[in-house]
Amino acid sequence: MHRTLCLLQMPGETSQTTAIVQNLSLKGIGVHVDREYTVGATLDLLLVNASHTFSVTLELKVVRCFRAAPNLYFVAGPFTRSLRHEEVVPFIL
Repeated sequence: MHRTLCLLQMPGETSQTTAIVQNLSLKGIGVHVDREYTVGATLDLLLVNASHTFSVTLELKVVRCFRAAPNLYFVAGPFTRSLRHEEVVPFIL
């Protein structure tokens, strides 16, 4: 898989945080990010493929968040809707 980035944003906040995708499936995602999120929070997510030719917006429900290294957190959870086949293909080709 190519290096994939995404932007995370808490609803109601104006700032976005860049995250690096570690795991991606049709139903959810795991990312490395430099801030902690509360388990149970729902985040707005903009997922962009490595070549910057495709993007998709989703909502992510945080089910795991733990410190992976100093100043680095692993955040994971399901999307509120599954990705369709045509939405995931740009991230694996």
